[in-house]
This record gives sequence, C-alpha cells and structure tokens, in this order.
Amino acid sequence: MSYFAQIDADGRVAEIIPGTVVIDGKTITMEMRYHPDFIAGLVPYDPENPPPEPEPPAPSPEEMVKALTDAVQAAMDSRAQLLGYDDIKTAITYRGDPNAKFSGEAEAFFSWRSAVWTQAYAHLALVQAGEAPMPTVEEAIAMMPELELP
Repeated sequence: MSYFAQIDADGRVAEIIPGTVVIDGKTITMEMRYHPDFIAGLVPYDPENPPPEPEPPAPSPEEMVKALTDAVQAAMDSRAQLLGYDDIKTAITYRGDPNAKFSGEAEAFFSWRSAVWTQAYAHLALVQAGEAPMPTVEEAIAMMPELELP
C-alpha cells in the first residue's frame, strides 16, 4: 500500500494518508476522496523510512540575549546561595547591616553585580557592532568578573 504525507509549515509530517482505502468492499482512491489541490501538496511517505525531523530554527538574537541574561543572573544568584542567601538581591539587602560579616558580603555582592552587568553589556555592544561573536552561555559565565568577598 502506498502512503502520502501532508507536511506542515515547519516541515513536519502533519498527517499520513493512505493512497487507497476500502469501504464496503470498494477500493476508493485518493483522487476520489480529495480535491486535486490538496493532493498536489502531498508527498510520498514510507512508514519504514520516515523523513527526519527538521532542525529547530536557530534562536533569534533577542532569544540569545535573553538566554545569556538569564544564565548570568542565575550564576550570580547561585553564588549568593552558596553563602546562604536566597539570591543576590537578598544578599545585597544586608548593606549597612550591624553584622559586619553580612554587611561586608552585601557590599561585595553589590559591587560584583555592577561589575558583571557592566562587563556583560559592554560585550553585548561589541556583539551588536559586529566586533565580537555572540558568546555561548558557558563563555558568558566565564567572562564574569571574580567575586571578591571580604
């Protein structure tokens, strides 16, 4: 039996259609069931050897910047969490705290956050000007300045 496939706009198989069907003992061809314009859009389909799934589209520059921004923020939050804070924002709220340890860590996180985003947006400007490639998440994390705790 022959099969045909309707392919969607993303290049994926949307529907598999047999070339013929038998109804009440009568063989009904595709041409009898479907409009010629519909049939013209079908492609042969082999159930034993289906076409490969298309590659997902590359992320847009905006999606890449969002992914990098999220990863950098998560890395800063994770570093604060290593010292027992909920996230970097929580750590920074201890600026001026009477506890010298908390206050010192808060100042360090405050300065570090500023340095991280200053560096990140400077690099983004180079990327947007075509002077540097878009970094991977790993590269962006590696570019972050070191946190200097008291």
